[in-house]
Amino acid sequence: MAMKFVTNLDLNKNELQNARVQNLATAPGSPVEGQIYYDTGDDTIYFRNASAWINIAGDISGVTAGTGLTGGGTSGVVTVTLANTAVTAAAYGSATAVATFTVDAQGRLTAAANATIAIPSTAVTDFT
Repeated sequence: MAMKFVTNLDLNKNELQNARVQNLATAPGSPVEGQIYYDTGDDTIYFRNASAWINIAGDISGVTAGTGLTGGGTSGVVTVTLANTAVTAAAYGSATAVATFTVDAQGRLTAAANATIAIPSTAVTDFT
């Protein structure tokens, strides 16, 4: 028969060895934040946050690489890589040129260039 403790148990920095988490077929009623249990129905350990039971293993079952991405996976370390575009990494624009950019549907720069600013002196009416 289980012994009930109605106060906190201080282990004074000692290990809790060979412990077994509470095994239940469904989540405990009237849970408190920080509580844990093992669900025997889905073989998962859950902990309670302020408002819900959280699977300690997480809930992502897979990562799929979308348009312009490569990689993904369903287990272990998953890497998703953004494919390079033809744009050269550089600073664009200056006092004599304005930067021009082309953007694809995913928001990636696919072209970048400088367009020379050419203002003829006849277009300026006041130099002061």
